[in-house]
Amino acid sequence: FVVTANLSNIARTGAISFGGVSVAISQPANGVDLTSLVIDSSPKGMTLLVDGVSHTAPYTISEAAGNSHIVTWITPQAGSQGTQYAFKEWGDKAKDNPRSVSAANTSIIGQFSTEFYLSSSAEGGTVSTTTGWYQAGASVALTATPLPCFVFDHWTGSGAGSYSGSSVIATISMAGPISEAAHFIPISTPCTTSSQVVNAASFKSDSLAPGTIFTLFGTALGSAIKKAPTDFGTSWPTSIAGVQVRINNTPVPIYYVS
Repeated sequence: FVVTANLSNIARTGAISFGGVSVAISQPANGVDLTSLVIDSSPKGMTLLVDGVSHTAPYTISEAAGNSHIVTWITPQAGSQGTQYAFKEWGDKAKDNPRSVSAANTSIIGQFSTEFYLSSSAEGGTVSTTTGWYQAGASVALTATPLPCFVFDHWTGSGAGSYSGSSVIATISMAGPISEAAHFIPISTPCTTSSQVVNAASFKSDSLAPGTIFTLFGTALGSAIKKAPTDFGTSWPTSIAGVQVRINNTPVPIYYVS
């Protein structure tokens, strides 16, 4: 018969019978009790370092109680295209990363947040929001601003939560990777960027309050000298001799061009 060595930290006694003879057996405590620590992640399969060695969660440490290790989550970690996972916290709400842990017949879990990539593009204008990573579910507002001699037309978006439409401000919900393109069209009439805008009453280039009558100086602003018709009523037209002035993409009333 074979008696296996006692590797635990608990003394054992017993008896073995063979050939009608009973033999008492005792084993002293010769070994050390093993404990285990399971390190898991949410979502599963995240990569971690234990004392600098790479492993995939869930990972189990099985050894004598009291030994400590340094656990580090790699962050961020790539998922499918346009998706990544960033370490958020441990299951006990601790934020430490790296963290010292000990095997103690228990389990700990690292929580990761999902992030999606937002890309944007524009020709003839700019987009206010920065291209980059955003947390899943985040609400993001993008504002389209035309360059001189262009006017905003529409957005085209792709991806879950994207926006397509004619609103200057596109509000999206990051339900997945999103791509947004702002489309601008050139102003069809000859366009000149002003070099000076002043208050028409004082001819000072101070900030203009809403409703202020202002003068715009430049070159070749109009093909002829014309003013608003005297019988136009109480409102001025928004176009004279094919000339328009726009503020935030909105044509403003004009009295005189040259």
